Amino acid sequence: MKKFNVLIVTLFVGFSSLALAEADGPDYYSIHGVADNDVLNVRDDANAHAKKIGEIQAGATCVKNLGCQGGLSMNEYMTLSKQQQDELKKQRPKWCHIQYKGIDGWVSGKYLIEGSCENKQALNIKDKKGVIEEEIKSYLRNNHLKNDLAIMQASDRKFQFHQYDLNGDGEKEIFVRFLTPYFCGTGGCTYLVLHNNGELITKLTVTRAPIFIERSKINGWSVLLVKDSGVFKELKYENGAYPSNPSMLPKAPYDAPSGQAVILFGKPYSKEKDYFF
Repeated sequence: MKKFNVLIVTLFVGFSSLALAEADGPDYYSIHGVADNDVLNVRDDANAHAKKIGEIQAGATCVKNLGCQGGLSMNEYMTLSKQQQDELKKQRPKWCHIQYKGIDGWVSGKYLIEGSCENKQALNIKDKKGVIEEEIKSYLRNNHLKNDLAIMQASDRKFQFHQYDLNGDGEKEIFVRFLTPYFCGTGGCTYLVLHNNGELITKLTVTRAPIFIERSKINGWSVLLVKDSGVFKELKYENGAYPSNPSMLPKAPYDAPSGQAVILFGKPYSKEKDYFF
């Protein structure tokens, strides 16, 4: 009988620890269940009708968990039927307080899964000749494109890069341009815009060189300008990212870049070298 009591106590302690872990949640989330062409809205309160203050791209990681409310308790999860659980979820939906790229607000918990923030340490750029390109090569092989390598040819792995401080914080962001048919189509090619530590800012699709960086800033970040279907499009930094698809944007309110714009990937005005990762 004593052994049975010990077992009950052990199970109780175990379930209590499990409940506490579930209540606290992970340190970081990833966004899950949001369509690739959609975003997760961030609001200023735990309410679907609260003011929208930002958005997070589908598949984003490194979303810091500051605590959640609503949803199911461990006891309800363990004892209620699925129908009962679904009814409770409607009555008290789960909302989580998060931080992401300077945004501090609330998001619906049903689009969050346990994640990590390992990508923030994926790249460690040093301003030294011969080091930068090796760090980018390593990042592309071991992080961003590690799942593609098995089906890529060696000739597919050509890229260029350019560094520029887009937000005036003294740290140069990194533009990576892919140059081969694996990344390019009739509308243009894929580009990455990365923070200095390797965290993805934006993946640009169907984009053609050159990219112009204007001196003007919106939300503290430089305006980017690209040409699409014969007209220029403005890429403005909002809610932690630049727009990913220039073809979806309206025509810029002017017909050409300013004379002060910095030109990327446009010979003979810029002289990026070719590399292979």
